[in-house]
Amino acid sequence: DGSPAAGDAGFSDVAPGEWYEAAVAWASGNGIVNGVTDELFAPEESVTREQIAAMAKRYADYKGLSLGAEQEEIAFADGDQISDYAKDAVKTMQTAGIINGRGDGSFAPQGIATRAECAKILIMLSEK
Repeated sequence: DGSPAAGDAGFSDVAPGEWYEAAVAWASGNGIVNGVTDELFAPEESVTREQIAAMAKRYADYKGLSLGAEQEEIAFADGDQISDYAKDAVKTMQTAGIINGRGDGSFAPQGIATRAECAKILIMLSEK
C-alpha cells in the first residue's frame, strides 16, 4: 500500500524516529493493528497466531478483499482458548484457507506465529 506517511503512532512505546514508527502509525490509523493496551503497542514482542489472524482479517477488510469459505470450518481442540477479539478472524482466515491449525487438531492461539506462517499469510492475501 505504498510507503506510509510518518506520523504519531499514538503509543507511548513507539518512539519518534524508530524505523517502524510510520508503519505502526499507518496500520493503527487504518484499523489494522491495535496496541496491547490503549497506550502500549509492544513493538519488540512476538506476535501470536491469534494476533496475526486478527491483523490479516483487518487488512483484508481494509482492502475490501472477498474471503469466501473455501473449506469447512474446523473445531479446533483448543478453540476455547482463542481470545474473543480473535474468534471471528481465526474462523474467517481458516475457512478462507489462509490459516490452518496444527497437526494435532489445535490452533495454538497464544503460540508464536513463525516467520514462515506470516509469509504464507501475506502471500495468500496477495493472491486474493
